[in-house]
Amino acid sequence: IDADGNIIIPLKFEDLGWFNEDDISVAGYQGQKVLINLQGHILSKGYESIHRLRENLYKVYSEPFYGIINAKGRIQIPLAYQNLDIIDLTGGGYNSTPVYFKARKNNLYGLIEANGKILIPVEFEEIGYPQEGMVRMRKDGLIGFMNQKLEIVIPFEYSESKNFKDGKVIIRRGKKWGVIDQTNAIQVPFQYDKIESEVAGRLQVQLGDSFGFLSAAGVEVIPPQYEAVQGFYSTGLAWVK
Repeated sequence: IDADGNIIIPLKFEDLGWFNEDDISVAGYQGQKVLINLQGHILSKGYESIHRLRENLYKVYSEPFYGIINAKGRIQIPLAYQNLDIIDLTGGGYNSTPVYFKARKNNLYGLIEANGKILIPVEFEEIGYPQEGMVRMRKDGLIGFMNQKLEIVIPFEYSESKNFKDGKVIIRRGKKWGVIDQTNAIQVPFQYDKIESEVAGRLQVQLGDSFGFLSAAGVEVIPPQYEAVQGFYSTGLAWVK
């Protein structure tokens, strides 16, 4: 009703949410959720759930699949996926454009634009979230990386990886660990049994049963020779045995 008590939206809805910036609300109607406008007109078909993601985009669910509709109730991405999550590939934040979705189907992942265009087929075992402009992906059990232009810049030939930091990533090929940069150029040779993330400008490495340290540039400043080590601290000292 309005401030004078006039009925604006008929009393036919089971529940009614707040109206958002689109002047749209999610309402309960005949056991399902629908979109309605300020005049009470139903804009969408009924779904088990409707969740507003951002302006003009709503995530809808009807068992067993999710899809995306716009504020007019029109389907943007068909209800064919086990999940759909916004992924920021541009670095502009959650509200950046264009809008990309990480889609999951049959436990595989792909990328779809908000208009429904499939950018990356749903055939990857993993698609991570961007770190320094790089997206980790896994296919046939092997890891590679894609850049923000959706180009595979690091081929699928690695077994395990950590996160990119300062343009480099600690990564395993076969049984050995090394470090590569964003162009797949080797910064630390694949000769170590383990490499820990950088602390105080040093990378802890393991070769066989011995431990040592590399510089941030990948130079072996303390060759593996200790039975055990524990980091470098802000004091510039490390515990060794």
